Amino acid sequence: MDKKDDVYKEIEKILAEAEQWVKENHSKYKNPAVVLDIDKTSLDGSYRTEYGYPPFKSMIKLYQLLISLNVDIFFITSRPAEVSKETIENLEKAGYNKYKKVFFQIPTVDYVQSKIDNQKKIIEEGHTIIINIGDREEDLKGDYAIKIYKMPSYSTEEEVDTKEYNYNIDVHPISTTRKYVRDEYRQELNYDSTDVDHLFQ
Repeated sequence: MDKKDDVYKEIEKILAEAEQWVKENHSKYKNPAVVLDIDKTSLDGSYRTEYGYPPFKSMIKLYQLLISLNVDIFFITSRPAEVSKETIENLEKAGYNKYKKVFFQIPTVDYVQSKIDNQKKIIEEGHTIIINIGDREEDLKGDYAIKIYKMPSYSTEEEVDTKEYNYNIDVHPISTTRKYVRDEYRQELNYDSTDVDHLFQ
C-alpha cells in the first residue's frame, strides 16, 4: 500500500467517525450546520479531471448523509472571490450541488481571521455549527463548532517548495504550492505575480 492509499484510508476513518457522530447528535441542536473547507478536504487536490478537482468519495458519503438529515452545509475557503465562478462550478460538478453558501476569503483580514469571521456569520444567522472539517489547524480555529475533524495533510507530485511570502500586503504566508495550478490561474485571471499561489490552500 502506498502513502496515498494510507491517506485515503485515514480520511475514510475520520469521516466515518464524523458520520456516526452526526447520526447520534444532529437532532440535539437548533438549525444544525456543518462547515467544510474546500481544498484537500471536500476536493482531492492530488489530481485533476476534466471539470477540475474530484471529491473524496468518503466526503461525498458524509455530504449525502447531511442532506438526508436536513443539516445545512457551508463551505469556507481561503480562495478569493475572484475565482468564485470556477470554484462553484467545480464543487457542483464534483457532486456538491446542495448547500447554503460558499464563503470566500475576506480580503481585509488574514486567512485565519477570515475563516473565523465567516464562521461567526453562520452563527449570527441562527445556525449551530455542529461540525467543522478542514485539513489545516487554521481551518478549525474560532471555537464556534461543537466538533472539529482534521483531515490528514498530504502533498502531491505537483507541489513544489517555495519561499514564504505575503500576498495582498499581509495575508497569510505559505510554504508550498501547486505550480501547475499557479501558472494556469495566473494566465486565466491575468495575474502578473505569484499572488495566485494561495488559491488552493
